[in-house]
Amino acid sequence: MNALARARKNVRVALLLLLVLPACNPSKKLGRGQYLVSRVDVENVRETGIDKDEFEAFYRQKPNRKFLRAIPFFVWWYNLFDGERIARKRQERNLDFDRRNAAKVKRFEERNLRRAKKGKRPKVPKLKDKESPTFLESFRDIGEPAVVLDSTLVAQTRFQLSRFLFSKGYFNSQVTDSVKVDRRKKQAAVTFYLFPGPVYSLSDISYEIEDSLLAPYLLADTSNSLLKTDMRYDAARLQEERQRITDYARNNGYYDFDNAYTSFDVDTALPGNAVNLSVHVSKFSRPASSSDDSIVHVNHTRYTIGTVYVITEPVIGSVRDAQFTDTLHAGKKGIVFLTNGRFRYRQFVITDNINVHEGQVFNKDSAQQTYRQLLGLGIFKNVIIHFLPKSGHSRMLDCYIMCTPLIRQSLTAETEVTNTSNNHGLDGSLRYQNRNFFRAGELVELRLQGSIIAQQQLRSQEQTGSNINKLPSTFNTIQFGPELTFSVPRAFFPFSLLPFRRDMSPRTYVKTSINYQSRPDFNRVIGS
Repeated sequence: MNALARARKNVRVALLLLLVLPACNPSKKLGRGQYLVSRVDVENVRETGIDKDEFEAFYRQKPNRKFLRAIPFFVWWYNLFDGERIARKRQERNLDFDRRNAAKVKRFEERNLRRAKKGKRPKVPKLKDKESPTFLESFRDIGEPAVVLDSTLVAQTRFQLSRFLFSKGYFNSQVTDSVKVDRRKKQAAVTFYLFPGPVYSLSDISYEIEDSLLAPYLLADTSNSLLKTDMRYDAARLQEERQRITDYARNNGYYDFDNAYTSFDVDTALPGNAVNLSVHVSKFSRPASSSDDSIVHVNHTRYTIGTVYVITEPVIGSVRDAQFTDTLHAGKKGIVFLTNGRFRYRQFVITDNINVHEGQVFNKDSAQQTYRQLLGLGIFKNVIIHFLPKSGHSRMLDCYIMCTPLIRQSLTAETEVTNTSNNHGLDGSLRYQNRNFFRAGELVELRLQGSIIAQQQLRSQEQTGSNINKLPSTFNTIQFGPELTFSVPRAFFPFSLLPFRRDMSPRTYVKTSINYQSRPDFNRVIGS
């Protein structure tokens, strides 16, 4: 009987597929001479020693997705919608948005005039976004338009694959393509054939550094270079080496150094499949003067840190133009807090997480670590670090650390209706949070959670005359309990003895809770 039932089920599935597949014809709306891309493949990948996925990244056309890898549902769904009707609806929607946005801008202009008279900052209206999709577009975009064979894109893919092989050291490679068309199904399969040829490797690596002051730093670090002799030529590895040189220079005080100053000269005029590589580092380029646009090349400037300014409130416009009513000098040399009114934090909480100090050689990693540590305190929504030339000093940078605080206190309420095994109930919670409770980054969270449930009761056979009889009841199960959590953004003894990295942002938690439960069969209180 089971075998017969399975056979009937298989027949029903087969009949359903026979009905669905013709309806999901993806080439239904194709014009004359148009073919749906059914497959794109690349051959001879094994000869290159490169993963096939890396070649697929260069395909300019890929086949449409299919449901269960067989049913072209997504194209069929997209074709259900009328493109002209959607465009017309979008145009009507955008005209309506223009009218509403214009009215809102006018209202805000009048409101901001009144605010300006009171000395208040103007407010910016939130306008309707005409780039957002309409409802029909969102519904249609569950699917996707048919990928129609384009010979231009096939040629572009062939060219990109050839360039990719060249970048991997196959300088004499060739790529061809083949397109097989099924005119009855209006589908096309595209295949690219790779002929990589011999691969070239690095024979000799030399350095040409124009800046005589920068040269000792870079030459002392060549042992950490990503480029080694006899390795295969790889353009991606050259880009990684360029970035490594930039990071090393910026970690040694060269704030203005970037990738553009490093270039590579490749000499292929060697016997065999070998190349000589020259790493060229140029000087700093700047205008000759404010009145002369000609470019001069000078040594890169090695910067040290001047004053470190910390701002813990929003700044509008240029930080240099911002006005502050109070200045606080921290215990750590060179750190100054700029504020308007009362300072809401204990200084050590911030200064202990700043790795940029006066007199220090500029170091990009120290700035990034400072950014991560300040965000890890959990009291700032955003942290921005700017380095600006110090007035009157050509080799010093002032550091501005701008921290946008999170909302200090918040109150959140949540409710939920439950139905478990026909037991109906209501859950609710109230959560209060206070960040920076003692002005040292502490987080205090009080959570009150409760629920009431209409628990169905069971009566014995003697009471009901039957084995089990479920009787409806009112809310007879109650659960309630507060939970208090207190945390600080640091580790205490003995955990402070552990070798935490500073950017790991250790946090200590203390939690206590009480839970009271009252059910038809028992009452209890749980504490932790």
